[in-house]
Amino acid sequence: MRLGPAGAEPSRASHARATLAHVANLEELKKSVRQIFRLRPRPFLVEGYREDAISALTTSGPKRERIGNYADYDWELTDVDLTARTVTLVCVFTRHEVILNSDDIKEHRKPHEATASGTDGRPALMLKSKLYMEPNGRVLIDPS
Repeated sequence: MRLGPAGAEPSRASHARATLAHVANLEELKKSVRQIFRLRPRPFLVEGYREDAISALTTSGPKRERIGNYADYDWELTDVDLTARTVTLVCVFTRHEVILNSDDIKEHRKPHEATASGTDGRPALMLKSKLYMEPNGRVLIDPS
């Protein structure tokens, strides 16, 4: 449970207002289906893994350090599912596809707002998560 100011529990009314605002934002984003966006932070295009460097130990084995670069590709918004509260994006260049929960999107910047984001005036989706574009076509979502 999240706590409000001074440790107080948030009211049901404030939670309902936040949920309604979130749905309204998704409905606004749904109007942009088939539009091209830039993503911030930029997704990381994984080109391979360093065999001599382990970045983490997990129950499924060691995770190797990723080799690659941050890619500033265009992404097409292909679907907004209001029921599931998800957004589907496809990378125009690599054809990687990712389905994000609406909670993964911090904000949607329109072209006139996006110039400050370094997106050359293109609309931008500001994400709360980092995306890793794997060589096998998968996109990993890191909520950090």
